[in-house]
Amino acid sequence: MEFNDKNLNLKPCTKEDIDKIYALSLANLDRYEKFEDKKRTRVLNVLKENVEKNISNYRKIYKDDKHVGYYLLENKDDNLEIDDLLLLKDDETKNIGQFIVDYWKKLSENYGKPLILNVFKYNIEALNLYFSKGFNVVEVKKDTRVKLGYFSK
Repeated sequence: MEFNDKNLNLKPCTKEDIDKIYALSLANLDRYEKFEDKKRTRVLNVLKENVEKNISNYRKIYKDDKHVGYYLLENKDDNLEIDDLLLLKDDETKNIGQFIVDYWKKLSENYGKPLILNVFKYNIEALNLYFSKGFNVVEVKKDTRVKLGYFSK
């Protein structure tokens, strides 16, 4: 399904995007989770491996031909799962989350599958957006994360 906003485009990611995705993911981890040094090293290794392994499922987000972020979408047997929405922080990213969430909801409806988001539970701005778009908590995964679900009608 093509993204049909005239100012936003989505493109597949390549190996050249791995370091940038990793850096943005690391910034989110540092913002929303605290680890002991030993555990942090393990977590960072797993994070890097996961980005490399899933690079074909990441999409680049462009606004007016300017790269503004990434997301990871996995089309699983019983749902569509989003594990990252990573936006570059500047004026260009304002309100992009709303457009991307609407696009994900349309994908969910087209595939006839629920949409599952993994979100840091202290990311209040993101949670408020998702709740306003009809998502509900379906599981508390860890002390710092929640799974949200959208079930199309």
